[in-house]
Amino acid sequence: MAARRMTLTGVLARRGFTGVAHAAEVLGSLPVDPAGLIDELSTAADPDLGLAAFAELFEQAPELIGEIMADQGWRRRLVAVIGFSQALGHHLGTHPQDARVLAAGPLRWSAREILDDLLADIGLPDLTGAEPGELARAVAGAPDAADRLR
Repeated sequence: MAARRMTLTGVLARRGFTGVAHAAEVLGSLPVDPAGLIDELSTAADPDLGLAAFAELFEQAPELIGEIMADQGWRRRLVAVIGFSQALGHHLGTHPQDARVLAAGPLRWSAREILDDLLADIGLPDLTGAEPGELARAVAGAPDAADRLR
């Protein structure tokens, strides 16, 4: 039995694109390998919307193509945004340098950094870096301690 040959439009349909003929045309116009891009766009809320915004971004700022395609994390964050919001996709198309905001990964704070930030926010910056026992003793006698943490 002969193996079935998969067409690009068939792949696009299976990956969640609805305007498959248009998507195939757009993908063919982009100077990137479509296979990886299709995989990532298929994770977006609306793959067609994401592809349209990607194409607009690349049309406005072709110098970003290489950078975005070389950085999988950036590409995934970008696809998540432009495949979810038409307004954000349009914004990035008209202000392509704003896409650089998504280049850096999300910040990850340690538990200590979160606690110190919280202490500073509730007006106890002198307790930043304190050990848990010291924190408990410092607030044990403060009648408004619970209110300050709300």
